Amino acid sequence: MAEVLGVVASIVSVLQLSKGVVDYLKSVHDAPRERRDLVVLLTQMRALLYTLKDLVQSVADDDWSSTLRSLSGADSPLTMFNTGLEDIARILSMPVGTAGGAYAAIGKFKWPFEERRLKKLFASLERLKTHFQLAVENDHLRLSRLIRQDVERVGEGIRALKHSVHAVGSAVQATELGITRVATDVAALHDNVHDVKCHQLTAEQRDALRRSHTFDYSRKRFAALELQAEGTLGWFLYHPDFRCWRSADEFQFLICEGGPGVGKTVASACAFQHLQEIHGRDPGTGLSCVFLDYCEIGLHSVQLMLRSIIAQTLKLRPLLWNVCDIILRQDEFTVSELLSILRAMRHQLPRWFIVLDALDECHEDVLDDIIGHLSSSGVGIKIMATTRTVSIVRGLKDRSRVLAVRAADSDVEMYVTKRLNIETRLRNFVGGDRELAESIRQAILAKCQGM
Repeated sequence: MAEVLGVVASIVSVLQLSKGVVDYLKSVHDAPRERRDLVVLLTQMRALLYTLKDLVQSVADDDWSSTLRSLSGADSPLTMFNTGLEDIARILSMPVGTAGGAYAAIGKFKWPFEERRLKKLFASLERLKTHFQLAVENDHLRLSRLIRQDVERVGEGIRALKHSVHAVGSAVQATELGITRVATDVAALHDNVHDVKCHQLTAEQRDALRRSHTFDYSRKRFAALELQAEGTLGWFLYHPDFRCWRSADEFQFLICEGGPGVGKTVASACAFQHLQEIHGRDPGTGLSCVFLDYCEIGLHSVQLMLRSIIAQTLKLRPLLWNVCDIILRQDEFTVSELLSILRAMRHQLPRWFIVLDALDECHEDVLDDIIGHLSSSGVGIKIMATTRTVSIVRGLKDRSRVLAVRAADSDVEMYVTKRLNIETRLRNFVGGDRELAESIRQAILAKCQGM
């Protein structure tokens, strides 16, 4: 218990300091674009720390003890982040008391970060962000390994500094290091060439995909991503049900339920992008999505959706053509033929993630057929589906888990704050009145009710 309280206290202290730095940066007028990038990165890290604080306080799990130990100590990520924030505050020459969030408005000042220092700062913060992501995921093994690597890197830096006194020795070491880097670059180049070869499609295959992929389900997904405010939906991606669906075999279906306007499609688009970032380069994982639209409800059929699901993963994993070259020889397929192709591909893929958005926006018979066909296509196919009501997805109780989708208060507050800062009309209306800005945020939070 004392360990938990110590970690929570450290997180709260870092959150207070980071809030002061972020507020100070936001109040600077006519600052360069790098200022905005730094604010976005710090805001994302604060969101992870808020999530981590809630998890540490609410999850009573012995497995968390290793993660908690990794977060405490002189060389812990929290300590390094706190030190980094203090360095930023010192470089910015922040007034006394700024860390608490109370400071006078400031005007123009010369941006103190030179390009080299800024790159080093961003690299350090991105690495700490990875630490916090691993902590949220309770991946204490990778977290400990990453912290150990950071400590070893600092030690190597100190040793290199000592050796720099001996000019000849330093030159020899630099030469050896250069040779090692060349060897590493050659190995990386070899791997990249292999990846390019594996991802190349022949002209015949590209033509077959164009004929097969006759409906573009990605338009709605890209439009939804444009609506997502930076830093939001972290609660969804780190929710235990989503993480369990993604990484375990406990259940096949994740049914995301919510009323109109709560952000189900944006959550689907964000989840699919997350899957692409994690599994995009894994040759043993398939990735497909179908984003339905009520304006096109009459166009959707089982054949159309299956063809698109197959074509998307074939485009991503060209090596699968060796089990489904029938697509090169014909244009029209029955549902039975498409299911045979899908099962043949599935045997080559240990995992296949399929995101189905807005299931309630297709005909009921089409919905029953596509769910039935995909659920019976074998182990390894993992389906995330969004809908307004769970009742339309029948017969999946033993293989599914339901996750309610709504706009989290932290997401709404982050979105409103961003709009107040970036929109000229709103910024002029508020006019630097912090009390007015806060009253606007609270009024919207009270009215939105998860929308």
